[in-house]
Amino acid sequence: MPKESTDNAIINRAALSLIGGLAGLCLYLLVDVIADQLENEQLFLFLVAFSGAFFIAVLGIVGPLSIKRAALVALIVALPSALLLFWASLRFSHVSRFMDSGQPLAFGVLATIPLPFLMAQMRAGESWRDYPALFNHSWNIVVRYAAAWLFVGVFWGVLMLSNELLNIVGLEVIEDLLDIDPVPFVLTGLVLGLALAVVHEMAAYVTPVLTLFLRLTRLLLPMVLLVVGVFILALPVRGLSGLFGGLSATAVLIAMAAGAATLVTTALDQTDDAAGGAPVMRVFTQALALLIPVMAGLAAYAVWVRVGQYGWTPNRMAAATVAVVGVGYGVLYALAVVQRGGWMARIRVANIYMSLGTIGLAALWLTPLINPQRISTASQIGRFEAGKIDVEQLALWKIGREWGHAGKAGIERLKAMKDHKDYAALQESIARMQAATSSYGFRRDVQELDTNSVIAEILSVMPILPAKNPNANAVLQTLSIYQLKAINKSCAKNTTAGNPRCVMLFAQLSPASDRREVIIFYQQSSHSINTKALRFDGGEYRSPEFGNYQNFGRELDADVIDALIQGEYSIKPIAMNALHLNGQVLYIGP
Repeated sequence: MPKESTDNAIINRAALSLIGGLAGLCLYLLVDVIADQLENEQLFLFLVAFSGAFFIAVLGIVGPLSIKRAALVALIVALPSALLLFWASLRFSHVSRFMDSGQPLAFGVLATIPLPFLMAQMRAGESWRDYPALFNHSWNIVVRYAAAWLFVGVFWGVLMLSNELLNIVGLEVIEDLLDIDPVPFVLTGLVLGLALAVVHEMAAYVTPVLTLFLRLTRLLLPMVLLVVGVFILALPVRGLSGLFGGLSATAVLIAMAAGAATLVTTALDQTDDAAGGAPVMRVFTQALALLIPVMAGLAAYAVWVRVGQYGWTPNRMAAATVAVVGVGYGVLYALAVVQRGGWMARIRVANIYMSLGTIGLAALWLTPLINPQRISTASQIGRFEAGKIDVEQLALWKIGREWGHAGKAGIERLKAMKDHKDYAALQESIARMQAATSSYGFRRDVQELDTNSVIAEILSVMPILPAKNPNANAVLQTLSIYQLKAINKSCAKNTTAGNPRCVMLFAQLSPASDRREVIIFYQQSSHSINTKALRFDGGEYRSPEFGNYQNFGRELDADVIDALIQGEYSIKPIAMNALHLNGQVLYIGP
């Protein structure tokens, strides 16, 4: 290596090591010093976001760019991104709520995706529309950081082993050094910067590794095409119901569409010549490109259905945004393919403009133009006002405690609804929400109210034998809300004789003791009679062993409820007292 190149390499290593060390020191100061001194949470978030984005950008692009230009690019990216994050955080009283909202992911987009565009614009002979340059810069940043962090991990492993070795002979110099608070932070930054500098020097070796990685990635394309093709072919047979069970199916579709788009991009490489490959691989790539809008469209449709059923929430807005981006990529990919000639070049152009569009959309998420908490609050309250949901279905905890200032404004709006038919119940729920210390406590209170409401509905129709037993409420209080709802659903229907499909029977089936038993019968379908037995023992009702003595395993006849209500039963002893009913013998174990 010529002396000039060697000198440049040494200078570059020293500079990146210094920058990395400064990044580590900055992180230490923010976490261990400034965090305890600065009371303004939003300002602290801005400092962390700005410094993090700045140093990550500088360390990632020094080499292809000079230190001065890299610092300028990092400043152009980090400052507006951090300011937008700071602006968006003002939607909440506490930064922790904002961080839990998922909106900082938009900051991640703003702090990373613009880097290749600015790098290409800063380099002679390149521009922000130069796809080969953008492709190389993007993947090189990823590969350089991956290799550098791998080296950092190895460094710390060797350092820990060295510390243990020296401890054997009573030397604790490494341990004492690491006990100095800033040292682990600064040392990690120094090693990371040094590793990034060396990786850049070995660019001639990194390029073949990147090429190998892309070639291996392309091998996944036929498998993904097969899986996606089978999925789409199965849809007419299996139906779309699986899409609407929640956001999980939508997330899988979006992730698969993103993975497919990545595979198409890697298969096309930076130019038609670099794409190479067998003709059949190009056919596979075209086919997968045509299927991306189908997956993204299904994801968008699933989100739309969920919004129609339950209204907007921040999570659904995020899913909808990602689905829209996926549809954008898919439609442009499909249009590029169906126009045949030059389809690969058109997909590369689509990648450029969709990346820019994604940056713009991420920026909008951090401005008042897209405020998911405000939109979601308006949606949920609007559904309540329109009578589409009741007080129990209204997401009061999320609105009042998780959706920031917009949610608190929504609660004030709900408090002002004096003309609403459920105004009293609404105010009671709001008071419980504001008094609760956790979402669990609030849900528990709501469940208790729901339980009491269901029990009241059951007791209003359920026949009690003997009539008006005062313990009926206590019996039902021992059951879970799910059991109560099943019983209530049965009670709402009638038997062939016009009786409710439920009955509660109190009986003394243990004559040798003071224990009292109760059996609840409820008919869930025309052929299914369910039973629930309880015994009052030790001051509470418990579930004993219970079965059909004479016809073990046989279902009860559908007309037993009518027989009970008409008094066509008796209590006779066997080895123990049992309930004789329609030729069957029901017992409660000792």
